[in-house]
Amino acid sequence: MQGTPLSTGIGARERAAVALIVLGLTAALVYQAKRVGITVDEPAHVLSGYLFWLGQDNLEPRDLPPLIKLVGGWPARILRPPIPVDVPNVWRTQNEWIIAGEMLGKMEPAEVDRLFFACRLPLIVFPLLTAVIIWRWGRELFAPWIGVLLAAIYALEPTALSHGALYKNDAAAAFAYLWFWRRAWLLWRTPDHARVALLGVALGVALLAKISLLILLAIAPIAATAAFLPALRLKRAAVAIVCVLVVAYAVTVAGSGFKVIRLTEKTVADYETKGLLPSFALPVAQLFRYVPVSENVWNGMVSLLRSNRKDTGWVYAIGRLRDGGQPWYFALAMGVKTPIALQVLLLAGLIAAVIRWRHYVTTAIFWVAPGLLYFALASLSNLQLGFRLVLPALPFAILLCGPALIALRGRRAIILALGLCGWLALETARTYPHGIAYFNQWAGGPANGLRYLADSNLDWGQSLGEVARYCRGNGIPKINISYWGWDRPLRYFRPDEFETLMAPWEKSYVNGQVYQPAPGYYAISSQFLPGYVFGEDYHDYFQVFRERKPIAQAGYSIYIYRIEGTTAGSPSQP
Repeated sequence: MQGTPLSTGIGARERAAVALIVLGLTAALVYQAKRVGITVDEPAHVLSGYLFWLGQDNLEPRDLPPLIKLVGGWPARILRPPIPVDVPNVWRTQNEWIIAGEMLGKMEPAEVDRLFFACRLPLIVFPLLTAVIIWRWGRELFAPWIGVLLAAIYALEPTALSHGALYKNDAAAAFAYLWFWRRAWLLWRTPDHARVALLGVALGVALLAKISLLILLAIAPIAATAAFLPALRLKRAAVAIVCVLVVAYAVTVAGSGFKVIRLTEKTVADYETKGLLPSFALPVAQLFRYVPVSENVWNGMVSLLRSNRKDTGWVYAIGRLRDGGQPWYFALAMGVKTPIALQVLLLAGLIAAVIRWRHYVTTAIFWVAPGLLYFALASLSNLQLGFRLVLPALPFAILLCGPALIALRGRRAIILALGLCGWLALETARTYPHGIAYFNQWAGGPANGLRYLADSNLDWGQSLGEVARYCRGNGIPKINISYWGWDRPLRYFRPDEFETLMAPWEKSYVNGQVYQPAPGYYAISSQFLPGYVFGEDYHDYFQVFRERKPIAQAGYSIYIYRIEGTTAGSPSQP
């Protein structure tokens, strides 16, 4: 036995405080699920979840792991959105992104609202469970009051809060990664059969949550072995490894709806001869010629490995487009998108942990190393489309604040903790419910976010409804909209209230390489302004707007401009 967690009983005040945090987080997430517009990835994912529950999830690219389909797809099964099988040229593509766009076009605005709200709601269970685990683990590692405080910090963190209300797997991955390491810690402290099985369950859930968590397949056997090695129980360690892997395998197969495949010899040969998989993955492919594997998990792994190839992809950072992943990208994102109050606590916690390293050295592998590992691997990857992609590291960063708090005593600790939490709360409230676009004071706030990062760090297509609210609040009768995303202006505007301004996706859509606007009001997705999403000839298409200061930023992600010559409305920040 490695020892036991703190056995301090949970008092009534602590229970009440945790309940208040959970209730507050639930309310904040539900409101966001209702208020925030549809993000770029969600239509395809909702369609995929719907088809999963119909047993027909066969559309390309088939790279979404099944956990959020399983948890959040059933409302679509009840509401039955129209699958456009009656549109041959669309259905023939078998591409879930294109088909999902057509599906939205066949629905009334109220139906779309109801569908996405209903599908988002079940997924808030993941950030809620993450907050509870942080509380339990924090109280066991440090002290009960610190556990409560760490849970509150997580509930207030803008990135975790904003992404926890979406039909995406980032929050699910953060929960699964945290839960796996907690189960590994509990097994290490008290090795027994039940904890071995639960570690297998946690590993299986992680594999169903996000393909990047495949790294846990290599870690799980080590964790199972380490729990039994100090007592030299080698046979039990071997049995534990097998048990963890078998349980995880069963969970992934069951969680995939028992939809499994076995690879053919030709498929594996194509992977090798065409360079479709890196060399280290080829033995795994050979294994699955003989052992059935979850089709969802396998397809997701292949997609991840392909997207991470160094000859593909791009990253936008600090004002320009860059080829491939940058090792400093997520460090930059953390610097400008993590609230300064949390950065202060994290730095203090790291210093305190180093000073008292003898106290933490035996357990740090479970609650310090995982966050650093995930952050480092993401920084070396080629898939860098937003700070949300390192969300699994965030709970561990919050746990690392604990040593700073426990190092202080009495009134000083209370004053510091309350002050920093108050600062964090104010920062979050400043942008809520638009936390996707949150940037801290180092960056000058979300108004300056585009100077540093774009994509899901700022504009994920979520703010079209905010444009409509701004126009109605400022008496603007009509606006020209150039929007990046799958949401529909007709959900928010009457046909006579807007004009679509085509972006230069194709030469036939535009006249000239630089757009010359007529007098009027314009709403331009900030994602378009740098021009990097367009072909090289059209990087400066929206140069006129890029060089002007917007009169407002709807949801901080869609910039609103007034080209002189209009008389309606008086601008004000939404």
